[in-house]
Amino acid sequence: MYKCGHRKGLLLETWPGDWFLIGCVIDEIYRDKPDEFETFRKIANWRVYDDEYLSLPLEEVQLWRLEIEQLQGYLSREHYMGWKEQMIWDEKWKTNKLLYGSLEETLEKALAACQLCLETGNPIEFYW
Repeated sequence: MYKCGHRKGLLLETWPGDWFLIGCVIDEIYRDKPDEFETFRKIANWRVYDDEYLSLPLEEVQLWRLEIEQLQGYLSREHYMGWKEQMIWDEKWKTNKLLYGSLEETLEKALAACQLCLETGNPIEFYW
């Protein structure tokens, strides 16, 4: 425990595997649209990690926050994902029981990570 009261000196420590999984599903859905959900896809792509490490600077964190909010809009049916995309999305989550929490909880934790990053000015770091 650090003086600040955070274990390992981290403000937020969470399982990123659910974010990787969401990124993989998004990559499959938007395979023909490389400009859609770039940050989620980057997080899920182990090939872009440098020695099993990925850092999202503030600019990318801001983009990721928008992507998370867009997904939340799709989940709440406030926004329309597209028929084909929705069918693939729904099917993937019916057959995939690998999430530790719900999609909603996973996206809320991602938003919390983004918020902490923006407050502190520190990047979000991933270790593969």
